[in-house]
Amino acid sequence: MAQRLQELKTQKLRQQVAEMEAEVAGDKEDKTDQQDKPKPAQRQIAPPVAPARSKLRHWLALASFVVLVGLPVLVSAWYLWTRAQDRYVSYAGFSVRTEEIGSAFELLGGVAQMSGSSSSDTDILYKFIQSPELVARTNARLDLREIWGLPARTGATAAMIRCSPTTLPG
Repeated sequence: MAQRLQELKTQKLRQQVAEMEAEVAGDKEDKTDQQDKPKPAQRQIAPPVAPARSKLRHWLALASFVVLVGLPVLVSAWYLWTRAQDRYVSYAGFSVRTEEIGSAFELLGGVAQMSGSSSSDTDILYKFIQSPELVARTNARLDLREIWGLPARTGATAAMIRCSPTTLPG
């Protein structure tokens, strides 16, 4: 029985070797056949996303950006470079009130003012503010050219800090 078992193993081993030899010979034939035959076409894979195209919403977004951002910037730049003045202008106003009660003659329509007999406190103060004397007094204490000169000025804020009620002219 051991001998029979040995024969079966040998026979099976020979059969496996023959199959392997046939397989190797077949691979060589397949390689020569593959060189003669055209390769099958590879399957094309579609791109994951279609190419971008301009749509109406893209043009509307661009137009709204131009209208809401671009035009205001251009109009502001045009105004600042062509129309706006390089100097700052400020106006100050005030009123002078007195506690005095005028005569009955003045209540009748200001006949006393028409006569030109005297100036009121308001007129005197207005003339003083318009006078070069006020500018000269202020310039002596604050150096107005430094404050309101060209861009190299230190700034009005620095002048305001230096300017207290005790340093004002008058």
